[in-house]
Amino acid sequence: ECQPCPVNTYKDNINQSTCQPCPIENPSTGQLIGATSINQCLSRLIWDCGSNNTGFYELTDSCTIKIGNHIEVVNTLDIMGNNVNMSNLTTITAASGHRHFYINGYNAKLVLRYIKLVDGGTTSCCSSNVGGSIRIDSGGGELNLYSSILFNNKGYDGGAIYAYGDSNNRKKVKVNIYDSSLNSNVASSSRYGGSLYLHGSTVMINNTIFDGDNVNSVANNAGHGGSMYISSSDVNIHNSNIINHNTTNRGGAMYITSNSNVNILRTIIKNNQVTTTSYSSSNYGGGAINVNYQNSITIRETSFISNIASNNRGNEILTYGSSAFISIINTHFNNGNTDPNLFYESNGNAVWKTCSSASPNVCDINETYCKSINNKNSKLGVSCSSLCPVGAYCIQERMHVCSPGTYNNVTGQTSITACKKCEKGKYNFLEG
Repeated sequence: ECQPCPVNTYKDNINQSTCQPCPIENPSTGQLIGATSINQCLSRLIWDCGSNNTGFYELTDSCTIKIGNHIEVVNTLDIMGNNVNMSNLTTITAASGHRHFYINGYNAKLVLRYIKLVDGGTTSCCSSNVGGSIRIDSGGGELNLYSSILFNNKGYDGGAIYAYGDSNNRKKVKVNIYDSSLNSNVASSSRYGGSLYLHGSTVMINNTIFDGDNVNSVANNAGHGGSMYISSSDVNIHNSNIINHNTTNRGGAMYITSNSNVNILRTIIKNNQVTTTSYSSSNYGGGAINVNYQNSITIRETSFISNIASNNRGNEILTYGSSAFISIINTHFNNGNTDPNLFYESNGNAVWKTCSSASPNVCDINETYCKSINNKNSKLGVSCSSLCPVGAYCIQERMHVCSPGTYNNVTGQTSITACKKCEKGKYNFLEG
C-alpha cells in the first residue's frame, strides 16, 4: 500500500520511487502530507479565527471566529489543524448564529485538513440562514474537506453545507469530502438536507460518516433528506456510512430530485427513518432514499439495514413518477425477501435495470455474468460477477440458472450437475 509523502517532502512525478525534500531555503511549518508539487512546500502562517480569508495557514489552538460573521473566502484559503487524531481535532467555533465560511466566486477555494467545525448557524427562516457551517453560492467555488468533522451545525437548508450552483454547469460548484464525519447537523424540520443541500453541483464523497444522531438528542434532521438533499447534481458516494437520521416527510437518508446522477458504492445506509404516518402527499416516504421524478441512480455493493418509512411507503426506496432509472448491483437489503414494504412506487413506475436491460449494461465490462437476485422482484437488483454465480452453471460464458427445486451454492460451476436437488424437509421455489 502506498503511503502519503510526509511533511516537508513532495513527489511530483509518478515514476519517482521516493519523496523529495522541500528546499532548505523554504522550510515549511505544518505543510500538508501527500504534497504533489514543490509549490506545496509553503510556509504556513498561524490562523487565529480572525479575518484572514486567503493563504495557507496552520491552526495550532482551537478558537472562535472573531469578526461576528462568517469568513468570506477569497482565492484559496487552506487551513490545517496541528493534530491528526480525529478524536482531538483543533476546533473552530462559529460566531453565535452565523456559519463558519462563505464561498461565492469561481476561483474561491476552501481547503480544510484535520479541522473540526462546530456550533454554526441557525434553523431560523429564511434564505440568509442556509448552510449552517459552509455556504457556496451561485457565483461558484470549491470546497475540499480532508479528515475533518462538522458537528452540531444548523441551517434553514443544509445543516452543515449548502451548495447552490448551476444545473447547466455543474462543475462551477465542487464539493469534495474525504475521510471525514458529519454528525448531529440539522436543517429546519420542514426544510431540506440535514447535513448537505446540493443543487447544480459536482460532488465526491469518500470514506465519510454521516450520523444524524437520532438515537440520542436529534428529533428530526430535516423535513426532506435527513442526511442530504440532492437536486440537479452529479454525486458520487463511496465507502461511506449514512446512519441514524430522522426526516419528517421524504427520504430518511437522501432525497434525490431534478435530473440528478447519483452513484453509491460500498456504503452502509442504516437506521434512517421517515417519521410521518401521513398519506396526504403521494411522495411522502422512502425510509432510506426518496427518488423524485427523473434521476439516474446506481447502487453497487451497498447494504440497506433497518430503515423505516412510518407510513409504510418504501422502507428502503420510494420512487415518484415514471422517469427514474435505478441500477442495483451486488447490494444487500435486510429482510429483502420478507418485507412487503421495501419499495414503493407512486404516480408511475421507475425503470429498474435488469440483466436484460438495454445499453448501457448493468454490469461492468469485466463482469461476464449477470443474474437476477430474485426473479419475483426485479427491484432487488442483480448479481454481477466475473465468475459464474451461485444458483447457476455456465458453459462458454453462457449462464444457465438452476431450476426450481434445485440449488447450487458454489461459484464457478460449469455443469448442470452442480444444480443439486433440495434435501428432505427443504424446498426452493425460485430459479437460481
